[in-house]
Amino acid sequence: MFGKQFLVTDSLHTIEWEITGEQRQIGQYPAIKAIGTKKNNSLDWSSFRRRQPKNAEEKKKDSIAMKEGRFEDVYEQADEIKVIAWFTPAIPVQHGPAEYGGLPGLILELNAGETTLLCSKVVMNPAEPEEIKNLKKVRSLTRKTTTNCLQKKCKRCASVLEDVVVVDNILKTRTF
Repeated sequence: MFGKQFLVTDSLHTIEWEITGEQRQIGQYPAIKAIGTKKNNSLDWSSFRRRQPKNAEEKKKDSIAMKEGRFEDVYEQADEIKVIAWFTPAIPVQHGPAEYGGLPGLILELNAGETTLLCSKVVMNPAEPEEIKNLKKVRSLTRKTTTNCLQKKCKRCASVLEDVVVVDNILKTRTF
């Protein structure tokens, strides 16, 4: 976070999966479809989407807000998103990309809202295993502490940027 390393300790959030039974082949693996719902948090930037203006007036307001740097007036975040996972029981581990897992096989493809994550390569029993660096010198934080710290840093950055505007695609301070 902001150039520093932290060890974030937290429990994994579980998703209530519904295994549909629909099947398809992904690479050399048979895959089964599962559907779930994930609750968003305020720092999950991948879940923010630009709202769709309903008319020309809203479109003009959004354009002005973007030029003035008021992104919160233009972007919105749903409380939760639909997640579709394709997992393979041929690799019986309950893992997947990012915070996703909990299925009876490795997740090879995942669609979360507007984001798609694909497994491009599976390496089992590598000749040279990945080295895990010694984390004893890294500060350990809880997820809640990390979130609070990041929110404070974002507010601090936002307060600095309050005095900055974009004029003809150039950042300038309000005192110009």
